[in-house]
Amino acid sequence: MKVGLIFTAWDAESYLPRSLAPWVSARHSKLGGHDYMIAAVNCPFIGFDFGSPGGTRDILQTCLNRGEIDHLVTSDVPVTEIDARSQALRWLVEHGVELIVQWDSDEMPEAHQISRIFAFVEQTPLVAWYRLCLKNFVFDDKTYLTEPFTPP
Repeated sequence: MKVGLIFTAWDAESYLPRSLAPWVSARHSKLGGHDYMIAAVNCPFIGFDFGSPGGTRDILQTCLNRGEIDHLVTSDVPVTEIDARSQALRWLVEHGVELIVQWDSDEMPEAHQISRIFAFVEQTPLVAWYRLCLKNFVFDDKTYLTEPFTPP
């Protein structure tokens, strides 16, 4: 299966390495026998005031230059979250991905979790979309939502 990852990060330099590394590793090792393409998004979203991108864009640009990610969507002007993610989605679809995963930089996967996610997806091929309950961090890496954040 060809997996496309939409990885969204803004002002996340402290989270980004821990959050992105398992996906880069999965891509490199072809975890589960899958091919992975990663499109990162670094744009301010209209309606959110998160300040500057910090060093996040530089880190993502370095990842792009090293071939750890495939595409980078950036903007200095606020855009809607839908428009920003859609740019990454269009690029991934144009490159033939079969499954799209949306991931934010405050979500910290481990390789075995990624593997189990795709094993489950392979066992349920007639399901159109899935939802995960993650520890969604807010403000820092010790504070997270107690109610699952699981929009479709």
